[in-house]
Amino acid sequence: MWLCRCVCGGVAVASTNDLRRGNTKSCGCLSRETTEQNNRKKTGLDKKVWGTPSYKAYIGAKQRCGNPNNPAWERYGGRGIMVKMTFKEMIEDIGEKPAPRMSLDRIDVNGNYEVGNIRWATDTQQARNQRRTTTAGVFWRNGKWRAYIGVDKKLIHLGTYSTESEARRARNKAVIEYWK
Repeated sequence: MWLCRCVCGGVAVASTNDLRRGNTKSCGCLSRETTEQNNRKKTGLDKKVWGTPSYKAYIGAKQRCGNPNNPAWERYGGRGIMVKMTFKEMIEDIGEKPAPRMSLDRIDVNGNYEVGNIRWATDTQQARNQRRTTTAGVFWRNGKWRAYIGVDKKLIHLGTYSTESEARRARNKAVIEYWK
């Protein structure tokens, strides 16, 4: 075994065989440099973005829109929604994620993830910016159809259903029961 000094000043331990075969080329700095170059090519940015909240939100959108195995794909990529921007363009348009509870949102819910149609939104903004069903009080949320009715200034959750028609039936039944 040999103790070797790298051209960058770092130190590495390598076997005689690895040195003879050319398997040891650096202390590890070459691998880090190559990774950084690949990151710059992918993101267009010089800084490390892997694992940042903003990059996770961007990758999440790409998964929803481009991966048919993603649980949310039917509501995104399955409807033709696409990510039409690079991560760098997203950051230049709306900046880094400003707070942990905010998420990437499309201003026009039927539009693509693209510059001019994205923003960081609070849970409340997200809730107000959804596709609505034709039946009042029936919504698609978190992978289920949900039925609600307002009675005496209170919102009553009627249940979650696997189909929209089941949720509509529950809502219509509640209208008869509560709003006689």
